[in-house]
Amino acid sequence: MNMKLIGGLIYVQAILKRIQIAKDLMIIELEQGNEVLISKELSQDDLPLSFRYYDSILRIIQRKINPHQREM
Repeated sequence: MNMKLIGGLIYVQAILKRIQIAKDLMIIELEQGNEVLISKELSQDDLPLSFRYYDSILRIIQRKINPHQREM
């Protein structure tokens, strides 16, 4: 992707897949009890201040974390 070899719909699908993988890795690390840093794909640093909320990240965690882990 950095080499700009793909474009159009495939490029958008690749970005979405990269975001999904970042979400999944974050959930796995949380379930294992590890410290988790927000990856570049999920970071909101490049967005305007009005968009910088971590509600979406919290929603990802709440939806995907193992229900057994939530009880702990």
